[in-house]
Amino acid sequence: MSDEEAINQLAKSCEGVRFKTLLWGNFSREQVSYIGPFDEFDAKYSADYAKQIQERIDAARARASAGRQMFRNDSIFRLSRAYTTSSNDGEMQACLELGLTSYFDYAGTRGNVNEVTKNDFADPIGSVIILVTSDGLLPFGRRAKKVEVNPGRIFSFGGFFDPSMDKDARGLPDLFSCFRRELHEELGLNFDKVEINFLGLIYDMVHPHPEAFALAIPSDMTAAIVKSSNWREELDDIELVERFM
Repeated sequence: MSDEEAINQLAKSCEGVRFKTLLWGNFSREQVSYIGPFDEFDAKYSADYAKQIQERIDAARARASAGRQMFRNDSIFRLSRAYTTSSNDGEMQACLELGLTSYFDYAGTRGNVNEVTKNDFADPIGSVIILVTSDGLLPFGRRAKKVEVNPGRIFSFGGFFDPSMDKDARGLPDLFSCFRRELHEELGLNFDKVEINFLGLIYDMVHPHPEAFALAIPSDMTAAIVKSSNWREELDDIELVERFM
């Protein structure tokens, strides 16, 4: 079974437990298109709900300050809609309709999941990247204590789709730039030439927001190289497990 097939099987087995699938496939950079506007904050909250959001932001800021954790109000691409289309030659394409939100809006809308509707979530786009080393191991990082969500827990690599950094040469949104940047930031290694497959979008129903799911397969990056890299800037530890069988 290939790594991609194993991830597909794992995703199906977890469907409905923690997340739901928004779209699934195997997309190259050329098979992903983006529809804007890319620079407009498009959240529309009622006055009462905006007040609740601000109260949650203030509470999250206080918790982060007490725990000496990072809590910045960065801008993040927001997912408005995701769907697939077919090109003239029958090739499947992924289309992402984007808006703009912020980390504060995310912190203010991710609570009380059962008390709000889907349209009340900020829906920032995160990324989940499964890395398979050239000698067949899967590294996972233990999140640093200084992060605001899930500190100290073991996770795959990733982060939010950043409108200020994740762009192509034309200045347009580029999800693959996000994948490579996050891998570089968390591991301190160069992923410019690494094969990365965008497998689709899942929706995290615990911390409500969409996650772009990717598989990275370097041809010459062993587990020893990953383990000895400069990951200590963002993580507290690296765990290695056997790849999918």
